[in-house]
Amino acid sequence: MTKTIGQIGQRLDLNIRRGADFGPYVIALQNPDGTPVDLTGTSVAAAMRRSFDTPDPPAATFTTAIDGPAGEITLNLPAAANAALDTGPKLSSPRSRYVWDLVITWTDGRVEPLLYGEVRMLRGIS
Repeated sequence: MTKTIGQIGQRLDLNIRRGADFGPYVIALQNPDGTPVDLTGTSVAAAMRRSFDTPDPPAATFTTAIDGPAGEITLNLPAAANAALDTGPKLSSPRSRYVWDLVITWTDGRVEPLLYGEVRMLRGIS
C-alpha cells in the first residue's frame, strides 16, 4: 500500500479581472476546537507567477495584512498591480493563466504553504 505524507497547502483557484481590484478577501484560520489560530508575530507572502518554476520577479504580488489575535489574513490585489498582466485572446488561452501561492512564516521560523492554485486573468470590457 502506498502512503503519502506532506504539506502542500489547500488548492484555491482564482478568477481575476484585469484592471479591477481583487479583494479584499479574509482568510480565517481556526484550531480544531473552532477558536482562532493566534497569528501574532507571523508573516505572510502571496505572489503570482507564470508557472511555479518561473524565476523572480513575480508577475504580481498580493498585498496582505494579518489580524493576529483574530487569526485572519486579508488578501488583496489592487487594480494597478494587475493592469499589465496578459489575458490572452480567449479565456482558455495559456497566456491568461498564472499560478499563485500564499505561505506563512511562523514565529519559530517554519515556513508553511497555506494556499496555492491557478489564476485566470479575465479581460475588462470598460
